[in-house]
Amino acid sequence: KINKTRLYSPICGVVVRQEATVGEIIQANTTVVSIESENDFEIKAFVPEIDIAKIRLNNVADITFDAIEGDIHLTANVTSIDPAETIIDGMATYKIKLTFTQTNQDIKSGMTADIEIETAQKKNVIAVPSRAIIQENGNKKKIARILGSDNTAVEVEVTTGLRGSDGNVEITSGINEGDKVIVYIQD
Repeated sequence: KINKTRLYSPICGVVVRQEATVGEIIQANTTVVSIESENDFEIKAFVPEIDIAKIRLNNVADITFDAIEGDIHLTANVTSIDPAETIIDGMATYKIKLTFTQTNQDIKSGMTADIEIETAQKKNVIAVPSRAIIQENGNKKKIARILGSDNTAVEVEVTTGLRGSDGNVEITSGINEGDKVIVYIQD
């Protein structure tokens, strides 16, 4: 009968928490032992629905941890995206999993991470601060102001492309390399 009272873990790992004492009666569905897998860590994150359409499997992510000192950046790949939403605080989010491409001994289970996922990349483009683009209500035209040859503001119609996380937006037409873009006009 004693052999039937042994607990066996379904995974290989290390016991990181044990909250039971000998002789204690445990209720069903109570966690008394926590085991940390010997496999590499994964990150589970919840992405708002407004951003999930941009994320694809194998997108590369830059990961930083507040708890790890120094400017340590790790990379990870998106390995799964849940097809159904998870409601968190009344907002639809989608759970994704990221797997590290390298290991770091300072990472511990339960740490929080800052994640930047690269969803698109373009090189040698013209980019301006997004606040330099003017779009009037009801008008689909996007306007930017550039400094004309007589040092006055000239409005030009522009076409935009990718938006960066740094607040810049790609300009695909309307502004040329070397044009001086006016971001703010003081009244």
